[in-house]
Amino acid sequence: MTIRKMWQCIAITFALQLLVVGYLAYERPSVSARASVERPTSDAVLFFWYGCGHCREVERIFRAESAEQKITALLKDGEHFLKIPAPLNPTWEMHARLYYALDHLKVSSDTHWYVMNLIQDKRLHNTSRLSGSLGEIAGYVNAHNPGVMTTGDKLAADMHNPKTDAEIRAAKQLVQAVGLRGVPAMLVNKQSLIELGNGVGYHEMLPAVLKLLSSSKEAPTSHSLTAATRP
Repeated sequence: MTIRKMWQCIAITFALQLLVVGYLAYERPSVSARASVERPTSDAVLFFWYGCGHCREVERIFRAESAEQKITALLKDGEHFLKIPAPLNPTWEMHARLYYALDHLKVSSDTHWYVMNLIQDKRLHNTSRLSGSLGEIAGYVNAHNPGVMTTGDKLAADMHNPKTDAEIRAAKQLVQAVGLRGVPAMLVNKQSLIELGNGVGYHEMLPAVLKLLSSSKEAPTSHSLTAATRP
């Protein structure tokens, strides 16, 4: 079975989370982008981890530069800028589960920013420490997301419900297919993986993404592969 067909099977199995497969001109040949049933494809995907200091710095710059609006403006109809938590190890998976639990509540981007900072500032890198702060996170969610009400216990339960389990399984298979080695990383046009290093610093990531998206928007659709940016 090809990687593309594998992801098609995953999409059928997990109807709430479709994964659309693309390719990289790199030794690891296939990559994927997560999208919902209503959002069948995406050409801008940010892989991250709540506990990553590099991710926090990139996110800080993206927020200051209105990156989401700039990226979205360059996407074609039906495409979206997506963020995917990379569950590369048990700690990252724990935080990815929290991300999905919050995503189910449709919280604001400011809430995810708050959680990223809280996790790093309080070093919530084990189950006990994170569990002890879920009530604090729930309080922020309730205060800053009109119409949303949750508790620490509800967040803990949602982190391990069947929907989240399915999302984590799909994310693990996605990361394996991409061959992702670390974060932050941005997948653009299902072909180019932009990571820190090799001339790409915190401030160069967004311009590199915008340049690739601008080029693809102007160019005719092509199935040819382009080189990925790797450190």
